[in-house]
Amino acid sequence: GATIGKASILSVDAATNQACAVGTPLAVTSEFLHYYLVSQAESLAAAGQGGAQPNISQGIVRSWPLQLPPQREQVRITDALDEVLSGNDLAESELFAAKRKLTLYRQSLLKSAVEGTLTAEWRRVARRSTKTLDIPDDWRWSTIGELATVVRGASPRPAGDPRYFGGSIPWITVGSLTADDQMYLTTVEQFVTEAGRDRSQYEGTRSEEHTSELQSPC
Repeated sequence: GATIGKASILSVDAATNQACAVGTPLAVTSEFLHYYLVSQAESLAAAGQGGAQPNISQGIVRSWPLQLPPQREQVRITDALDEVLSGNDLAESELFAAKRKLTLYRQSLLKSAVEGTLTAEWRRVARRSTKTLDIPDDWRWSTIGELATVVRGASPRPAGDPRYFGGSIPWITVGSLTADDQMYLTTVEQFVTEAGRDRSQYEGTRSEEHTSELQSPC
């Protein structure tokens, strides 16, 4: 529904409910993937299926196209975005009345970054070339499903059952993701027990498993 396109980077081991999809990056940095998903919020919402509160399926997320730069370029893009958007955050707090305009600018900036426009001048200087392509010539087209494993969470039933809820394992809900616009998700309001985790979709931090993939030149 209204939360389609909301995204955060999970910095703790946690379980998720059925309204959240979790992607474990394979050949893309978490920060670049986060910025890309945020930049696609309106398009993802338009692709939503259902009635009054449409949703997007795992299939839609997995097949969503993504313009993939080399990892060094991913880091360069996210560093540039961090610097520019930190200024946006300050301006947003000072100009609350202009929040909608800043949000649109933020999405436009993200879109330019993940399409390679933001660092185009740097590449021109580095390559000493004026050749222009739809995407940079050292990028390639990919999909989110090729770059990350995407799974859907589940809610332990019955809701509120002390066997499943009230433990020490963070449990991610849509409310956790929409609480703010920060990149990293560091706090949640609900917790589950180990039994609750087992009845949900548990996603531990698995970056070490994918070290070789993350070293890929693409």
